[in-house]
Amino acid sequence: MSKMSELNLTLNELKECGEKLIAVSDSLRQLFSEPEQKPEPEKLEPKADPPKQISFEELRGIMAKKTRVSKANTDAIRELLTKYGVHKLSELKPEQYAGFLKDAEVIPDA
Repeated sequence: MSKMSELNLTLNELKECGEKLIAVSDSLRQLFSEPEQKPEPEKLEPKADPPKQISFEELRGIMAKKTRVSKANTDAIRELLTKYGVHKLSELKPEQYAGFLKDAEVIPDA
């Protein structure tokens, strides 16, 4: 390898090292320049977990399992559908799935 290509390689490595040092320096500056704010304990409110999004396929599977148990369950699900203003599960809107599932919890599945 020629002296010029060795020098070029060394200079590129030196430049890389400098760029990495600058990145580390910037990260440390951000970390230590922002004052750490700890909320006061009495002001903390418990965070409620966001409701899990349920898919239509999951909802349909749960309801199918409940309808297999008894005819009474099938009738209860029909009443629940009526309460939601629909005739079929597929007519429910996705934003209604969680509420429908919560209301259907009282229907046994075993």
